[in-house]
Amino acid sequence: MPQTLEVPIDQRIDFPQRCARCGAVPTSTWPCMAKRGVDLNLFTFGRTSDISIPVCTQCWTIRRAVSSLAMILLSIGSLVAVGFLLPWLDGEGLIGFWLGLMV
Repeated sequence: MPQTLEVPIDQRIDFPQRCARCGAVPTSTWPCMAKRGVDLNLFTFGRTSDISIPVCTQCWTIRRAVSSLAMILLSIGSLVAVGFLLPWLDGEGLIGFWLGLMV
């Protein structure tokens, strides 16, 4: 069950020296940034805070594998969506144009 922790943005957050996922001895840290404020196209204002979350090698590997798998699935899904759109665009003679943009 997810838990919420509210900390003032200018306060430093120190995690205990154990993996945040499994509780093992950490071998590295996962850099994370907490942001508070507004981020628009023309301007940005607010505050940021860098947080280092301790993780073990096994949990770091799992995290990287899951993010890589998500990117692969997103890419495949995008190509499938384009594949469904191509017959619709073929009626207008634009299929060569779209294939030229993808290459």
